[in-house]
Amino acid sequence: MQGSLRVGDWIGDRFEIFDVHEGGMSWVYVVHDHRAASGRAVVALKTLRDDLLRNRIRRTRFATECRLWVQLGRHPNIVQAHAVEILDGRPYVMLELVQGGDLIRWIGTSRLDLPRALRFGIQFCQGMEHAGRQGLSCHRDIKPGNLMVAEDGTLKITDFGLARICEEMVAGQAALPDGSIPLAAAPQSPQPILFSDPRDEAPRAAPAHATPAGERSPRVGTTQDQSTGEYALEPEESENPRLTRIGARLGTGAYMAPEQFADAASADVRADIYAFGVVLFEMIAGRLPFSGRSIEMLARQHTRYQPPSLVPSLARPYARMAPAVDAAVQRCLRKDPAERFQTMPELRKALQALLARARGK
Repeated sequence: MQGSLRVGDWIGDRFEIFDVHEGGMSWVYVVHDHRAASGRAVVALKTLRDDLLRNRIRRTRFATECRLWVQLGRHPNIVQAHAVEILDGRPYVMLELVQGGDLIRWIGTSRLDLPRALRFGIQFCQGMEHAGRQGLSCHRDIKPGNLMVAEDGTLKITDFGLARICEEMVAGQAALPDGSIPLAAAPQSPQPILFSDPRDEAPRAAPAHATPAGERSPRVGTTQDQSTGEYALEPEESENPRLTRIGARLGTGAYMAPEQFADAASADVRADIYAFGVVLFEMIAGRLPFSGRSIEMLARQHTRYQPPSLVPSLARPYARMAPAVDAAVQRCLRKDPAERFQTMPELRKALQALLARARGK
């Protein structure tokens, strides 16, 4: 059982655990890699919870899908996935360790002023543009818990691919004839899976089948979020707008685009733009634009209600540009995807123009 691993334990006779983080759907171990080229390195190992990895097919296909994240390679605005390894019969993705924590720690604090929020937005777009160039244009689970901020102030997007696996494993999708679960098509020239013990290597699985275009992935658990079952909200969870729903609308409700509530398969990169619009609103206002107490309430608000204006939330030094800032965020949050920014470069250019104005105030 993964929950039995503690500080001081070893994984695969290679990684020594010195910190453990439990999420709603995952375990993250901060470890010393005693076989690193430098002699010893600090990395993070992430794996899904036991109930999501019950059989060998799922474990193998989880490892296969994690290669998508590895193939994104190095970029300053993406948490780098170094490799996928099978250790003690279990798949892990080895990640760059970001020491600064997630964006949640910044929201509502004095250090997150308008210029900083706009810089974070530009960095987010740059990371997503890089992912798009590698063939992974849609993240599908953008939220503050999946946006890390390094100690030097650099924003880094995390949890590519892992969220997709969670959805496919728990959303009740029908299995394929071979007993496997439909996954997204992998990019060309996939990175190899590294097996520390050849006995762990499973027979080659059937080729992955493509998921419907634009299919959304859910949250991978963070300690900030509450995981809920289908229509089974605990009292304390029903008051938390950062909710997860198992089923067709699996995702973090407070950041989901309207089309995701109606038809998850219809979501594309414009759903990421909507989700980041919610994040941008939250960074500037210190609160969410919609705060329903259940998934049903959030669905109604995101699909029917107009978000409040950001103009009153802008500090006095930025009063002159407040309408322009509000207009950009409101465009991200349009109900109709065709009325939003259509691409990450388009959104980035708008944010860069706003940042130039903020610097010259």
